[in-house]
Amino acid sequence: MMPRTDRKKTRKQLDELWAIKVKDRDFHRCHLCYHKGTDAHHIFEKARGDSVRWDLNNGITLCRECHAWVHNGGESSFLARLYHENKYKFEILQAKSKEILHLKNYELVEMLEGLKRK
Repeated sequence: MMPRTDRKKTRKQLDELWAIKVKDRDFHRCHLCYHKGTDAHHIFEKARGDSVRWDLNNGITLCRECHAWVHNGGESSFLARLYHENKYKFEILQAKSKEILHLKNYELVEMLEGLKRK
């Protein structure tokens, strides 16, 4: 069994790699204003659990200003925009985000290796 510190380290590595991959995919451009994107934002919050936390489809690049706007009351407008841009993808991600998933240690390691290959 993986020690707790190793599990925390693996989760942190996953978070960091996920953010890099999201920003690279979006060419470091904010999805809302098209300025330089500095932040990788979870469309469905990572606190929901592991079901979409490291899913690249659950990430979008934002600049600091737009990221602050989303977190300070603009989230419903933001989600509505994403829904209208790609209803099918949004609904699949939304359904997946409702799944309760707690990954085992070996699954975290496999996920990290898989994300490295993307």
